[in-house]
Amino acid sequence: MTTVNSYLKKQLNYIDFGSLWAPRIWKRGVKFISFFTLVPIPVVLFSNELSVGVTKEYFDNAIAEANGPHLWNIAASAGFLLFAALFLFPRSVRLAGLTKFTLDNALAVGALSLGVIIGQVLTALMKMQNISSNQLFTLFALTFFGSIYIFSANFILWYCSKLTTIRNQSAEIIFLTNINGIDIKLRLVAFLIVLISFIASIII
Repeated sequence: MTTVNSYLKKQLNYIDFGSLWAPRIWKRGVKFISFFTLVPIPVVLFSNELSVGVTKEYFDNAIAEANGPHLWNIAASAGFLLFAALFLFPRSVRLAGLTKFTLDNALAVGALSLGVIIGQVLTALMKMQNISSNQLFTLFALTFFGSIYIFSANFILWYCSKLTTIRNQSAEIIFLTNINGIDIKLRLVAFLIVLISFIASIII
């Protein structure tokens, strides 16, 4: 056990946790995701107030296209698989760039989808009549916890993307530099953990 602890401690020394996680980093992520989540809400509310016509149809189609859970799942899945591959190929700058590009696109779709969903719930509430307090509470609870879940998933996408961009004074990507020093066996374990988590999320 002592040998294992010593081994893990030595390997973890390669990681500069202070550079990879700080209050300013997660605050920036929350602000970024919140902004793109809030943008579609007034658009959905505005579309709801329009009378039937070409303009309303155009807005409704745009809103329907913005709410893309399947596209989000595909893009996020591809992004996580590429991110997992970075544990095996930390020296690949091209792989890091492709990973960031994929994660950023998944994040954009996810944040916009969340905003559309919230907007649609608000418009549904405005149209409801004679709704009981129990129904209102249930709808609020489902919307709240669902939003927290989607927001958290988007934050993970944002943070994984951020890990591929945080650089040191030598313009090296800190995350890749850190894991490059870790034993390949441990990196393989990390890759398998991310892969299994990804497969489990699909099954569940």
